[in-house]
Amino acid sequence: MDSSEFDAEDWVRGLASALAGLAATQEAYRDEIDLTRKEARSPKVSSPRIGPAQLSDALGMIYADVYLGGELFEERRYAPLRSGLREVRDRLVRHPVFASALPAREADSRCGRSEEFWLQLPDRQGLSWTTSIVGGLMARGLERGGNGFDEACRELNWLLDPHKEGLRGDLDLGYHVAVFHGLRLDEEVRIGDDMTVRPYEGMDPFVNEGVLESLSSDLLDPERRKFLGAIVKPFRWTPVIRPLSDEPEFEPDEGGSFKQEAEAFVELSAVLRGAPVVNLVTLPNCLNRATCSLLGQSHIHGRCIWGRWVQALDGSTGTGEPDAKTLEQARNVFRARGKARYATYEPVIARLAEALARTGRFALEDKILDVAIALERMYELDKGEIEFKLKSRAACLLESESERRLEVFRDIGQFYEARSAIVHRPGRRRKKIDKAAVFAKGYEAARRSLMRLLEHGPPPDWNQMVIAGAGRTKDENSGTGGRVQPGDYKSNDKA
Repeated sequence: MDSSEFDAEDWVRGLASALAGLAATQEAYRDEIDLTRKEARSPKVSSPRIGPAQLSDALGMIYADVYLGGELFEERRYAPLRSGLREVRDRLVRHPVFASALPAREADSRCGRSEEFWLQLPDRQGLSWTTSIVGGLMARGLERGGNGFDEACRELNWLLDPHKEGLRGDLDLGYHVAVFHGLRLDEEVRIGDDMTVRPYEGMDPFVNEGVLESLSSDLLDPERRKFLGAIVKPFRWTPVIRPLSDEPEFEPDEGGSFKQEAEAFVELSAVLRGAPVVNLVTLPNCLNRATCSLLGQSHIHGRCIWGRWVQALDGSTGTGEPDAKTLEQARNVFRARGKARYATYEPVIARLAEALARTGRFALEDKILDVAIALERMYELDKGEIEFKLKSRAACLLESESERRLEVFRDIGQFYEARSAIVHRPGRRRKKIDKAAVFAKGYEAARRSLMRLLEHGPPPDWNQMVIAGAGRTKDENSGTGGRVQPGDYKSNDKA
């Protein structure tokens, strides 16, 4: 049928009526349907638990066997069901999309190839059958109740229309999703032109529960779920149906730079919060569960990209209050990520975030080394007097009062002493160091330094930032003291 001659309303009415008749007929086969759902398994990517098949899957399996003459087919027992399926199928293929994808078929033929076509979704392409579509329509109609079959047929027609006129909703909505743990959110916040961060609750229509189960059963606990968040990037899509003779080259959409951008936001959040915020998994192309069912497809993710620091997930959580301040700060820095200054300090952000997430036998020592690397990189230390330059520059950058500068000077000195003890074999007489306390002070100094440099950039000349005496600063070139104050300098960096 030419698409210009296609009457959508007539197609919807006729197909819905045929589905209602099939629903009444298949009541006599309820036991077979229930048994198929129990014995079949609905795939969940990397999930240790595999539950019963979705109704659309089970119906598609039975319909294929009965209609195409498979192992369940018995002429006398299943003849009524096969007759009902033939009526639905004949109505279905009057749609121009299916008519163009399926070859002409003889009335009594049981050749499966005449029911087969390519179905292309954003994340995958594979073979499908008219019986799968019928199973999806039936499951969707039964789920909706009332005028469910009419609504399901109308939804399918709308999905197949590339212009998407009329019906609206989330059926053609998909998300690239990054699931993280460590922040408590109370509302959705836009962090970029096309990205938002939101509480994880509400993502169930798009993300399978099995993904969380495969990470940790603890994540199913209501208290732990409060600290689950999702970074999402929405997209709209249309399923593509093609004949078997037209197998196109297919490049799945992986979300472009989404994974890298989501990880960058999670790292920023960790640094600003001063506690682990862990990217658990990135899931490109999460489709609406109802749409997958309507198309006779299992609701699975094409790919799960596990986060590098998933092992850092433990039983600890934050406070009961939402992390609104952290979220606001992270959003502001994240929005400036296209500027040169952000690119300069991006490795420092990643290093500090990793320090918080480290686990293992030497985790505390590794954390200290991470912070040391970050500090040395930020303060641009060249050869000679590394420790003194670090202490002086940090004191001058972070504080303006003499006593506070001396406090930073001493704290950084203790931190560097701990760093040296790790890198080099400690001497016999070296005093015992409280590494946890040293790390906490060093990390806070690094975090403050990072935020100041992101905001103002580095000073024109680091050599001017030197402590001379009791908290005074000395310009090594002019000999004047006490002039370098936090924020006094004008950056030579083009943000």
